[in-house]
Amino acid sequence: MRRDFVWQLATKYEQEYKARKLSVEHIVELALSNGFFSVWVTIFKNYPEIREALVENFPGTTKGCLDNNFGQKESSDKLFSKFSSFLRKMNFFKSKE
Repeated sequence: MRRDFVWQLATKYEQEYKARKLSVEHIVELALSNGFFSVWVTIFKNYPEIREALVENFPGTTKGCLDNNFGQKESSDKLFSKFSSFLRKMNFFKSKE
């Protein structure tokens, strides 16, 4: 199945979930049968209950990679880069003459 097709499906199902026509369990079943985990967690970014259920049910996913709202945590490289930028702005790395 193509990613763009799954994106359209997930968008449609997000509207149906919002209208209370589908349950969390239905969304998870649909996501598991269609694949593309990242599409589903992106489309359902405002629904932590869905994101949590997706993480718990998709093979190969773990809560350790997600923040408290079940969004992706920043990578350590990105955090290090931000910290380094902060230190440079604070003139922490002064040249020694």
